[in-house]
Amino acid sequence: MSTRISKEELSLFEKLHNKRLDALKVLSTRPFRGVWKNVIDQYPESAHFIYELLQNANDAKAYYARINITKEGVIFIHNGTIQFSITSSEGEEKENRKIGHINSITSIGDSSKDGLNTIGKFGIGFKSVFSYTDTPYIYDDKFWFRIDNYIVPILLDEDFEGRNEGETLFWLPFKSNDKERCYKEVAKKIRTLDNPILFLDNIDSIEWIDEPCNESSRYTKTIECCRKFKGAQGELLRVSNSGEPYKIWMFHRSIFIEGVKKAQRISVGYYVNEVDSRDVIDTNDNPKVFCYFPTSENFNQKRILHAPFLLTASRSELREDKFNDFLIQELAKLSADSLVYLRDIGLRQRNILIDNNLFELITLPKYYRDGSSVLDVWACEYQRIVKENDLLLTSTGKYTSILNAFIARPTKLREVINDKQLTTLMGSSKPLYFVCSQIKAGSNEWEYMTRSLDISIFDYDNFSKTVSADFMSRQSEAWLHRFYKHLNDSNNWSLFKESPIIRTNKGEFVAPYQGGMLNVFRVSANVASDKRIVDPLLIKKRTTKELFEKLGIRELKPIDQIEAIRIKYQKNIDISKEELFEDTYYICNQYLHAKKTAQDSIVDKLTNVLIVSSLIEGNETLVRIGKTYDKNDSLDNYFRGNIESYITLNYEFYESFFKEFDKERVLELFFRLGLKRTPIINPRQKLISELPEHIRHEIQRNPASYGYEIEEFEMHGLEYALSHNLNKDLSLKIWEWLGDTLKNENRWDVLEFRYFYYTNKRSKTQSSMLHLLSNTRWIYTESKPKNTPNKFTRQQMRDAGYCNNETLFDIFEVKRTYEDSISIPDEVKQLARMGEQFAGCTEEERIKARHYIEKLRQHKLKIQPIDDDDWWLYMNSDEQDNSNTTVDISSTGIVSSDIRAEEGKQTLQIHLKRERAPIVAKKFKQFKANIDGDLKCEVCGFSFRKTYGRLGAGYAEAHHIRPISSRQESEETTFDDLCIVCANCHRMLHKTILGKHLSVEELKKIIKR
Repeated sequence: MSTRISKEELSLFEKLHNKRLDALKVLSTRPFRGVWKNVIDQYPESAHFIYELLQNANDAKAYYARINITKEGVIFIHNGTIQFSITSSEGEEKENRKIGHINSITSIGDSSKDGLNTIGKFGIGFKSVFSYTDTPYIYDDKFWFRIDNYIVPILLDEDFEGRNEGETLFWLPFKSNDKERCYKEVAKKIRTLDNPILFLDNIDSIEWIDEPCNESSRYTKTIECCRKFKGAQGELLRVSNSGEPYKIWMFHRSIFIEGVKKAQRISVGYYVNEVDSRDVIDTNDNPKVFCYFPTSENFNQKRILHAPFLLTASRSELREDKFNDFLIQELAKLSADSLVYLRDIGLRQRNILIDNNLFELITLPKYYRDGSSVLDVWACEYQRIVKENDLLLTSTGKYTSILNAFIARPTKLREVINDKQLTTLMGSSKPLYFVCSQIKAGSNEWEYMTRSLDISIFDYDNFSKTVSADFMSRQSEAWLHRFYKHLNDSNNWSLFKESPIIRTNKGEFVAPYQGGMLNVFRVSANVASDKRIVDPLLIKKRTTKELFEKLGIRELKPIDQIEAIRIKYQKNIDISKEELFEDTYYICNQYLHAKKTAQDSIVDKLTNVLIVSSLIEGNETLVRIGKTYDKNDSLDNYFRGNIESYITLNYEFYESFFKEFDKERVLELFFRLGLKRTPIINPRQKLISELPEHIRHEIQRNPASYGYEIEEFEMHGLEYALSHNLNKDLSLKIWEWLGDTLKNENRWDVLEFRYFYYTNKRSKTQSSMLHLLSNTRWIYTESKPKNTPNKFTRQQMRDAGYCNNETLFDIFEVKRTYEDSISIPDEVKQLARMGEQFAGCTEEERIKARHYIEKLRQHKLKIQPIDDDDWWLYMNSDEQDNSNTTVDISSTGIVSSDIRAEEGKQTLQIHLKRERAPIVAKKFKQFKANIDGDLKCEVCGFSFRKTYGRLGAGYAEAHHIRPISSRQESEETTFDDLCIVCANCHRMLHKTILGKHLSVEELKKIIKR
């Protein structure tokens, strides 16, 4: 021993031994018994001690380590040149003192670091071995010792058999009572270490041997090549991770940290896979953050990140510290710069490493609905590097900057336009390129490129605006047909209507339309020679011909002149009277000599577009025909005093037309084109502030996220006429006009509003016009003074001359005749209601019913007033007679044995049937089931599914809120016209009471009673 250990070292060891025994006495007392467990529990990961041994082997300048696993324990050997030392244990409590390895390994957390890039000497981390051994043994060329009770060093007399000179050996015998668990955990851990050799400066090979399984492997690292970059160094590493080979591009940078003397090294690495004989950056892996060995932290950066972070005691997590924040900032810069390094490496090796995977390797900002975005430290650095460098790969394999980049939308546009053509179309002196063909519109990458990087988009709209005749003339015949086919397939051909894309028979390129008028025609013998004709060679291709047909390119026909007039009048009404005369003459001549289909086509084009000569206050003016009236007595009475709104046709201007073409036929044309014989009723968009207060409140009962879109119909001059010109004749005429407009489906009584509240919604309520007509005294009758419509009965209005229009009566809630008449006693009214109960009975049953009623009269049965909602309940109740009078019901002659009828005989019946559209009801029930999760009756709440289980799932009936039988004409049915009811409630809703059907709300009230 004297040759190995000096007397001084021996004395220091003995003193250290005694001092640790004294410490053990303290730590063995009750207050300190939990110290050892707390220390060991700081390392929850199984077999963590392997990392601790590797760390210290690297610090000892070892370049090789071997781990032998047996059923009895673990042998760890390394060839480090720095072997164990010992220092005085006196003054161990002082800071900044130099301590020996044996002092450190037998202490609790008493270690020091020479620098941040030194992993560390033995300290608290070594205590993790005590999860698997009670007594670790340590051997090198000088010291042979074991550690008892966690901290007490004891010298050994013999070296470990088989240890070679210059090696340091750790023998960790497994705990005697738990050898099987220890062996399994260590054997599993040694096979699955995560790149333990990657950031060790000295060790380049770790061998492990599992003797019981007769298995072995290595962790190795070799540097294949090096590259120097501005501010960084790159290495291509070949790594074997327990036999599994990897290739990694690793980039290192030295940084200086305030308060730290030595430069510190940070690293960023990328796994490289070989796909189809070329290197590809792996963007699927998301490695843990390294601090020499992997931690439990993850920055979601799809690259290897390493820095000398400050870690927690367990070495698994990063501390919250400004020092670590600075390291993360520097790693973000190096990660961004490494994209440029990879680009340059790929170009040099002719093996592209950065392509469309660029957007998988960077962190994108977080975008919000209001258009704002948030960038973290990583996103900021990536955005900086992309904006400052040519990192966008083009189709030619070159890289370009965001200033010269365009995104094709849709990507299929690149099948027609290449980079050179793009440059020509945009008129750029620098080459322009299409990039990122695989990016989908609306994706995060798309938002990043268009919003954060502000890369321009080239779409069909840009194409149609930039294409020129010169550009088209330079393209080949094959390209032309490919372009035409592409337009035909893409359905974007309408954007090119005024773009010079059609080649004529003279070789020039012209637009299909000019000023909205067809500019080029197909070959026809009837076409004048000065017209532009499509090159006949182009039409030979089927897809090209189909495109021309979609564009409306056809033979010149008389209707084309009508179309020209339409476009001219739509764009500009500032025309001369002479021009108007010529155009009108042409229109009349064509219309009156054409067949019906051609006449209909002329009407379709010019309705409400044609300009006519009109009179306002006796002065001639030119206005659209849809704002002009044909003068008559009724309109004169209606607009009297409101002459500014009364624009009439100037008959004097059209006198020659009436003579040549016949006045009645010309006026027939004008009426079809929009000349008005009744007050104009037009839809109008309104603000909610313009509506009557009660309508505003009705709309605002439906909460909206962004406001309401309100539309309703208004009758021109109605408010003025009601307040200034009203008389009996005008009142009758207004009633007639209102009824006529309903036939044209101009529902002036309804205000429709659309709004957004979680989803787009649409609803209806009473219109302002209906509110005006319902609250103005404008109806005249003989028996009552002028009043609102709902103050009269229908018979009173019929007698006064108002046309019998049930729809109008319903809209204005005009009362039915006997219901409101004061001349009919209440008793008779009730008997009339009771009589309706027998409307479907046979004559014999009616006679018996009358006998029954007469019998009640003979007994002087007092008929109590019955609410309209409950009268049929009274008729079918067992408690009808609440008086003391006894009535022998059998005396009516109606007994069960008398009611007999033959059934089952086949007869042929012919009758009218209202058409229904079952698909609407079916879709409505599906819609309600998706929204509410079940189909519940909106009257009584009954659920077929809840009552009958699977048998009743999805079953209910759809009720038309306004019965189909009440519709005079066919009308559209929407979801707003339907509700979900059960079969019982549906039958009750269709029972007729005083000629009316119950509403859903009325039936609800009855059920509540």
